[in-house]
Amino acid sequence: MWPDASGVFAQVEFQTDLTALVVLDLVDPLGRTLTTIANGTYPAGSHRLEIPIQSLAPGLYFLRQRIATQQRVVRFVVE
Repeated sequence: MWPDASGVFAQVEFQTDLTALVVLDLVDPLGRTLTTIANGTYPAGSHRLEIPIQSLAPGLYFLRQRIATQQRVVRFVVE
């Protein structure tokens, strides 16, 4: 995950080995889902999505990635 030069979006890249259901949620430190970035079926391969961050207050956030039966949480900071 990395921010763009304008500070309006962060980009996240993920890969699926097979066609799979992908759910990406932006979560605050209390575990509340702020927004769902993706919720759908993606074909096998690499994918890149933009996450709008311009309305987020500076601080710690998490991106919860659920791809098929796997879950991963990525931590990131908005400055």
